[in-house]
Amino acid sequence: MNFIREKLSSIGVFLVLAGIISSVIQLIGYELRIFRALNEASPVVAWGVRLGCIGVGAVLFMLGPNKEAESGPPAPTLQDLAQDPRVQWLLAWAYQNLGAALTPQPGGARIAHVAFWNAQSLPAEHHDPAVAKTVLYVDGYQSARWVVVGDLATRTAQLHPCAPDAWAYNVPG
Repeated sequence: MNFIREKLSSIGVFLVLAGIISSVIQLIGYELRIFRALNEASPVVAWGVRLGCIGVGAVLFMLGPNKEAESGPPAPTLQDLAQDPRVQWLLAWAYQNLGAALTPQPGGARIAHVAFWNAQSLPAEHHDPAVAKTVLYVDGYQSARWVVVGDLATRTAQLHPCAPDAWAYNVPG
């Protein structure tokens, strides 16, 4: 629904700008190509169409998405996610097998990010009931970045190397 509202808002901005620009340049004897047919109508009709474009455009713009209402609650921190049982077992696995922790000792492996995936291995929100996998991104293990994918159904974990920027698409903000 927000996609449609964003498009309506964009159309509204276009109509307002077209109406204002047409009004201004008509005063100096020119006309926008999209309003060229207004030259054949009476001045009252032409000005009515211009003002109508401005009014309708303003209404469409106001129908656009409300940015403040969409912000929602802040994203959980690593410490908040560490309290989630879906994450705790994988944190324990990472600490036992990799020595990785949220607050590591100097030079130790560090948990850089926690993410959730659905059954199709696509990013999911932490509150999504379709979460099937917990994912930890670990920095500093064997001087590289690794991803640990934990399957919630079987409580098994797999360790995979990843490129330094491979997790950026799944990190909020």
